[in-house]
Amino acid sequence: MPDSEPSTKWQQSYKDDPCRISLLDLPRELRDIIYAYTFHVTEASYRIFNTRDLDATSHGWRNRFWPAILDSAGKMLTQFPNVESITMPMKPFPEPHSQPSLWRPAFFDLGGRTADRRIELAAEWMLDRTNFPDERLRDCLHLELEPSPNNISREEYFGSRFAPDEEEWDYAEFGHAFELMKALD
Repeated sequence: MPDSEPSTKWQQSYKDDPCRISLLDLPRELRDIIYAYTFHVTEASYRIFNTRDLDATSHGWRNRFWPAILDSAGKMLTQFPNVESITMPMKPFPEPHSQPSLWRPAFFDLGGRTADRRIELAAEWMLDRTNFPDERLRDCLHLELEPSPNNISREEYFGSRFAPDEEEWDYAEFGHAFELMKALD
């Protein structure tokens, strides 16, 4: 009777059709783009980004936004156990009548006049509403807020006489606040 143990020896697998391309044949950059959108619903917007009401923002963060982030990141870790970094880019959708360059999440309107103070206050606000089920997820999860299409970052203004004041809101503050929140916990 032949041995029924599976062989663990590696051997090259050949495609049925050598003209077809699989996901793993794509360059790493394209695969990363595909992985970035695998577990996301396009055009989904949470109320935490479209309201000035801090209570509604807090409720949305705790009950909708953060559980969805944990679910997506958990699926990503399960699907790709060796992943070292999961960055979730988020696109805000300001109200149609609002000025995109003036838009910012409600928890950044807590009274900080400088960027550093706004980041500290937002990190403390996030800390009270964010829990991580395990350390691995805390270490590899990163949230970033993408700029509105017609918003220009401070870095792009570098050297220009039209550069915004230090006190003006910059969308990169969201990512900095999230990283500070993880360090505070």
